[in-house]
Amino acid sequence: MTMDGLNKWIPDLEYREFMLKLSREITLQDMAELKYVLTSLIPEGEKESLKTALELFRYLEMLLFVGANNLARLKEIFLIMDKPKLCEMVAEFMRDGGTRTVQSSTETAMTDSFVSDPWQRR
Repeated sequence: MTMDGLNKWIPDLEYREFMLKLSREITLQDMAELKYVLTSLIPEGEKESLKTALELFRYLEMLLFVGANNLARLKEIFLIMDKPKLCEMVAEFMRDGGTRTVQSSTETAMTDSFVSDPWQRR
């Protein structure tokens, strides 16, 4: 099945793919900082159960704090946390409207190492 075919069945597929990539960039320290910044949204008992970035994002989606067309607040939080790379990933996704997949740092490093000069033969 093509991406277009999947998009028909999963309308927010590009958003979900983006959130997966974003979650892979979030460290344990970032998670602790996110939970701290979001203290007023997440009750103490709930914080302990949110162990991964995906679990935290899903919780924020249930609160309607983030969503496919609602990432500005997440970008602001990354600004507060002084996480320019995460902020830029969100900004790029917002700018492109989810029509182009944002590369994770791992993918970028791989691409950069293989295609530093597309005209150069290896």
